[in-house]
Amino acid sequence: MNKVYQAVADCRPTFVKMSYTFTKDINEIDEVVQECIIYFMQMNPQTLKNIYIKDYLSLIKKKLKHSLNYLKELRNGILQ
Repeated sequence: MNKVYQAVADCRPTFVKMSYTFTKDINEIDEVVQECIIYFMQMNPQTLKNIYIKDYLSLIKKKLKHSLNYLKELRNGILQ
């Protein structure tokens, strides 16, 4: 579970950037982001782990699809 909690902590900069959409008040942003992280930390560990696994697998699939498309384009460019 430490990897999952580390992943939540690593998302903090993203949460901050997203918050700037709604307000520019850094104190309000820090408070909301902290509440969000606390919410994740207090979530049922198995539920949080399931979310982590699902999102991680989704990310891998996206990267794999992007890589395959790149290889197709590269192959088509070389063969033409």
